[in-house]
Amino acid sequence: MTDNRNTPESSPQTVRRGRTTARRHPHVIFAFIFAIMAAAASFGSPVTAQAEGVRVTTDEDTLYIFAVADFGFADEPLDHVKIVSLPDQGMLSLDGANITSVSSEPEVTSAELDSGALVYTPPANANGASLATFEFRVNDSEPATMNIDVNAVNDAPLASDGEVTTAENTPYTFDAEDFGFSDLDEGDTLERVTILSIPRTGDGKLSRNGVEIVRDTTDPTSRWVTKAELDSGALVYTPPEDEDGEPMTVIGFTVNDGEADSEESYVIRIDVKANSLPTGSSGTVSTEEDTPYAFAVADFGFVDDDEGDTLSYVRIVWLSQDNQGELSLNGTEITSNTAFNDEPEVSRAELESGALVFTPQENASGDGLAEFAFRVSDGKAFSEVARQITIDVAAAVDGPTVVEYAENSTATLAYFADGTPTWSLSGTDDDSFNISSDGELSFRESPDYENPTDANSDNVYEITVEATGNSSVDVIITVMDVSDEGGGGVGWVVGAVVIVTATAGYAAYRVLS
Repeated sequence: MTDNRNTPESSPQTVRRGRTTARRHPHVIFAFIFAIMAAAASFGSPVTAQAEGVRVTTDEDTLYIFAVADFGFADEPLDHVKIVSLPDQGMLSLDGANITSVSSEPEVTSAELDSGALVYTPPANANGASLATFEFRVNDSEPATMNIDVNAVNDAPLASDGEVTTAENTPYTFDAEDFGFSDLDEGDTLERVTILSIPRTGDGKLSRNGVEIVRDTTDPTSRWVTKAELDSGALVYTPPEDEDGEPMTVIGFTVNDGEADSEESYVIRIDVKANSLPTGSSGTVSTEEDTPYAFAVADFGFVDDDEGDTLSYVRIVWLSQDNQGELSLNGTEITSNTAFNDEPEVSRAELESGALVFTPQENASGDGLAEFAFRVSDGKAFSEVARQITIDVAAAVDGPTVVEYAENSTATLAYFADGTPTWSLSGTDDDSFNISSDGELSFRESPDYENPTDANSDNVYEITVEATGNSSVDVIITVMDVSDEGGGGVGWVVGAVVIVTATAGYAAYRVLS
């Protein structure tokens, strides 16, 4: 019987020169290669090592603790992760220490991931899809990308403590700016204010839409003041009458952005400053004979040390019995008394409209023709000391002001004034006239309609007649053409006008005003 165990046909081994050469079947070799490749694959790349990488999510201002499963490794137990690059926003930390360099690719073991040692902290108040990314290796695989999404979360709004000031007996109207609202979330605005504390009894009152805010703990909405209400002036503090203090009171509040109240409460201090009494100034006003005078705000010399205070009222407290004229308000005479039982008050608006008027007696003139005393108010209090206004009335020059004058006439125009004034002329055409010491105005030469001597050569002469100690009067004299027909009659029809004089059988001039 032949032993075939060592023949090539029956055995994979052959003896050559005393050495044994192993020969394996092809299927065994292939199985071995596949086993090596599988091992390499399980030790190499995570199943998610692709272009988009892996993704985790956290909320704004909330750190993220990485776990083994976050790195997408599924083939064999994960041994470690190496950090290849740092996040472009935020911070990675390992065991509480920030990772600031990846030059040596810091390694995070599976056990460290299980213990929560690898943590990402997003930037404050930042949010967005793929807000931060970094690269990593799993068991020394090729780098993959970790994407970190951060969900937006509403930040509680903020405010600031404040201080407002009002004057004694003057309510203060709050506006939205008084509460110092701010919010880290872009676009968030003030929705409402909640009043937490109100003035104590005796320290004034806080009201909304005219209704006092009280300590109602059962209905918080009763202490809500919306932004729209603040804009409309609905929230008002009214200080106690005739009281002042710095501070007078303090109110507490929170703000709301439509989603959340501020986490802290804030306060506004309210100062009530003592009111400085205003003062007026004595003075003199002037008008012309037969010319009413309308008083203006400036005539009363209002002064107040409180910034922003202006004249609000004038109170007439005394009117001279010797006044030569009438003081009236809105057309009604203010009766002359030594002192008024019911002192008339004139508002600023009335002064601005010209409602307070002094009308001198007809043809009366002179310095100190009338006097009255007054006090001024800033809307909160009247001045302590009364001041006085004196009214001077300048005498007027009486005489014609608009005249039609016949050519070739030598007639004079008569002017009158108080006392024994010195007369003079001025104006565009004064060199064409003379005026006597008695106020008689005449042409230097009889005017010739065909040869005018006025500045404009239009037969219209403009002059001003002046008398010392009196007001002046402007005069316009128009020279008229006289017809040669009809025996020298004037060239116009005389109606209801005043005929002053006549020369050679015709009217020399007529006065239109």
